[in-house]
Amino acid sequence: MSERRFTKTYNLDDMLAQFEQVRKMGSMRDRINQLPKRLAADLRDQEIDDREVIRQCAIIQSMTAAERRMPEEIHRPRRARIARGSGTSVEEVDELLRSFLAMLRQMRRLRGDG
Repeated sequence: MSERRFTKTYNLDDMLAQFEQVRKMGSMRDRINQLPKRLAADLRDQEIDDREVIRQCAIIQSMTAAERRMPEEIHRPRRARIARGSGTSVEEVDELLRSFLAMLRQMRRLRGDG
């Protein structure tokens, strides 16, 4: 899957799989505490909420397969339906989609097709 991140086939299903792998590894706080102090100094001071990953998983799981493959095609009424289905707000759905699409643009730039 790591190679898919640098291809056009990376989608929200892949992101969901990564979130689920992160959740299996334990809490973020525990993982940060395992890092050397000089690397994790900035992270230790930040408020880390493991529920954010769970919320983002719920948002993605509330999407249809087609929406997961083509998130740029999700319009406002669909975002409202996803928010209701995931128990979140439309703004949280918007934020997840914005960050996913920004990540895709960045990956494409790194790959050279941007």
